[in-house]
Amino acid sequence: MKSGGRQELRQRPYRMTARAQAAEATAQAIIAAARVLFAERPYDQVSLPVIAERAGVTVQTVLRRFGSKEELFAAAAHQRSGQIRADREAAPPRDWVTRAYGPALATLPPATRRRKLAQLTAVTDLATWRLLHRELGLSPDQTTAAIRELVDACLP
Repeated sequence: MKSGGRQELRQRPYRMTARAQAAEATAQAIIAAARVLFAERPYDQVSLPVIAERAGVTVQTVLRRFGSKEELFAAAAHQRSGQIRADREAAPPRDWVTRAYGPALATLPPATRRRKLAQLTAVTDLATWRLLHRELGLSPDQTTAAIRELVDACLP
């Protein structure tokens, strides 16, 4: 096309989707490697070179993406906690409680086991946390301790 004696060039918009997808895949590989290693070994025995090797990248790539071992650990922990939260939210509360505490209650008579599961469902419900923390003013640590004590009281 001509416009005032100059040819206008129409450029395709540049999209970095492939590059962004590759960068995200690399980040996920690094986090996956880190999660496995942090689960297998104490924190101080996990090194960036080992994580990089397991992820198939260089240490520089790990540092460029996460900045430090501490930041990588935080990213791995954040991802894992998100998965745990999603798993809990996907399962009906009773199912989660049965999976979590069922083995500890397996030897109880059926009626007692059913009652204990109901108690544990109530104790571990988010509403209980809110009641203790927000409405009754317990600190997060005090709320966690109170719920732990209630759970322990429900277990044989």
